[in-house]
Amino acid sequence: MNKEVVRQTSPIILAIGLLWYVLKDVPMAELIIQFRRANYWWLALAGLLISLYYTHRNTNYINR
Repeated sequence: MNKEVVRQTSPIILAIGLLWYVLKDVPMAELIIQFRRANYWWLALAGLLISLYYTHRNTNYINR
């Protein structure tokens, strides 16, 4: 198997496996209720900060 494919897919497979392990005993209805109650502004802020972090990191790496 190609080493690059393994390096790219293994974190995704690991994340899916861990999510399944953590959420296997939680009813789907409860998950839906919790997602409806979530404050999406905090999720948007976290996404924005993560995007800025990676953009800044990439810019610093390119300018070396």
